Amino acid sequence: MISEIVISAVVKEFIKSVTDNVITPKIKELAKKYGIAYKDMLIPRGEHFEKYLNRTYEKYSIINTLVSHNSQRKLKHIYVPLTLVKDNDGGKKKETRKINKLPESLIKKYKKILITDSAGMGKSTVMKFMFLDVIEKGLDVVGIPIYIELNRLNKDHKIISEIQDEMNSLSVKFDNKLLTELIQMGGFIFFLDGYDEITTADKSEVTSDIQKFIDKAGTNNYYIMTSRSDSRLPSFGAFQSFHIKPFTKSDAFSLLIKYDKHNKGEKAKKIIELLESGENRSINEFLENPLLVSLLYSAFNYKETIPLQTLKKHEFYGQVYESYFDYHDLSKGIGLRENYSGLNKDDFNKVLRFVGYYCLIKTGVKFDKETIKRVIEKAKAYYKCFSFSETSFLDDLLTSVPLFSKDGTEYKWVHKSILEYFAALFIANSKVEEQEKFFKVLFDEKNYENMPNYMNMMDLYYDIDYEGFSRNIKLPLCKQYLDLCNSEVENISQNLVDERAEIIFSNRILLLSLPSNQSAEDEASDSGTGSSRALELFEQYIKNQNRIGERSGSTSTCFHLKNETIWACRIVENISYSVIESLLLRKHDDLILTKSYFAPVDPDVDPTVELNIEQNKVIVLDIETGKENVAHYKFYNKLCSICRTSTLYTNRRVCENEIKRIQNDIALSEPIST
Repeated sequence: MISEIVISAVVKEFIKSVTDNVITPKIKELAKKYGIAYKDMLIPRGEHFEKYLNRTYEKYSIINTLVSHNSQRKLKHIYVPLTLVKDNDGGKKKETRKINKLPESLIKKYKKILITDSAGMGKSTVMKFMFLDVIEKGLDVVGIPIYIELNRLNKDHKIISEIQDEMNSLSVKFDNKLLTELIQMGGFIFFLDGYDEITTADKSEVTSDIQKFIDKAGTNNYYIMTSRSDSRLPSFGAFQSFHIKPFTKSDAFSLLIKYDKHNKGEKAKKIIELLESGENRSINEFLENPLLVSLLYSAFNYKETIPLQTLKKHEFYGQVYESYFDYHDLSKGIGLRENYSGLNKDDFNKVLRFVGYYCLIKTGVKFDKETIKRVIEKAKAYYKCFSFSETSFLDDLLTSVPLFSKDGTEYKWVHKSILEYFAALFIANSKVEEQEKFFKVLFDEKNYENMPNYMNMMDLYYDIDYEGFSRNIKLPLCKQYLDLCNSEVENISQNLVDERAEIIFSNRILLLSLPSNQSAEDEASDSGTGSSRALELFEQYIKNQNRIGERSGSTSTCFHLKNETIWACRIVENISYSVIESLLLRKHDDLILTKSYFAPVDPDVDPTVELNIEQNKVIVLDIETGKENVAHYKFYNKLCSICRTSTLYTNRRVCENEIKRIQNDIALSEPIST
């Protein structure tokens, strides 16, 4: 049992009233206010907190692992300390914090913390570690911890309802008004885990609900939220953003040894020896990511080999699936484990592909039994040739091929990346026209906010079906780029037009003219980081456009002219392309190049140039801006290139070459007519 809870005065009195049976004046006051009979109703409220903490401590101290066929392990037995790194430190030495204990000072310093990173970096793991540590030794420092799995929220199930449900026991419900008053008094730390896992259809309403809850909960609470990259995260601007520092080799090896404790570390030692032998640069990505380290162990545990020279992430997921399906209990001598659906490995895989795909675009990672049965039923209807019951397939997913887990009445994929792997397989194995249909929907402007949700799936798809990725993603991107380059701009040379296309493709460059005297005064007060008036107008423009996915560039810049100062600011024009660019850069794909732009030491002062654009009004740089005067067109290109600082780009030559390569590959893959 939790021995002592020291939080806000009222909560402390609740706990004290339970243990000492003392009715304090404050307790009497609240009992009277809410019309609650003290002995029958109010005392159990203190027990609720204590029982909730004990119940959730037990729940989150145990985690399911892919390594041991979804068997349960103590989190603290396999936890390797992760390090948080502060984002947006403006070139300063990054603030870091190793999470080997509760980071009390960090929580108190920022009050609202956002941990954003890619799949498998350990966001939920570090959240659970901190949650457990709060219960063990931090209640008197940061408050009562409340852990909320955000994928449980939807437009009909609000965050306060989820908190109340967690607090309720089987016999007594926690009074809603009393709960909200306690939260407003303060003394709580809310762990909001998995923002990216909120169902797409409900994300707008759930986001609004979370924001309202935080706003109304008062200033005496703390919040930590995790998410993968998501276009709606900028709406949580009050949160200080952190990411997780990649594993070092030492971290990865330590995790392998912890996973292999039951073998006394013998298999882990073999893996480490294999990894340490020779040049294996391709393995670095896998060693930096905790989930990939676990897949590395699973792959070796199944086949006792690692394809170091051709290492691909999807191969590990495939071996994990095969090991799950083929798993047999040698200690009982029963041979291959029975599966309830009667499907063989390949057919079971096919059904899983559809289920993964449908969950990715529709239901998310968690659902009730009837929902997942309907998804399995849709998979049967899609393939038409299978005969099995939805219940038997679900039983297999929980036991025979345990890629699902069950929590009460809810079912969940053991990890979102497993869902994404099967979704990528489904797309890769679909007909060309079906693939085209999916990606047409994906790149539709109405869907652009959701594009970051598909990043990991596309990462896997890139490796599984590079030809399909090139045909469906790179080819349309290259064609749109060339369409922009081929815009007819009167009086402007093709070289200058190409240069402009390089600047504005997938970006929106905002321009603003201010009087020179106002800009100089603001710039001096802002230490050269940008005019306060300019930033105010840029932010107002973005807000008025109502495009949640757009975000300000990290820098803006200005040029001083004869009677005005021109400010430029870069924002993301197309989230879809931005996500693809990041993915292609990580894949070292030839389509994406990098370039650094350096502003002059002193701002340019050109007393001869007069642009004469309307002052105090934001305009957008397009392919034709400044076409009336070649000098102006060149000036805008120079100004906006500097605005970009260091960025990703492509160009005409690269796109033309890529189109030729892709079209040749398509032609070679088509059947030869007789």
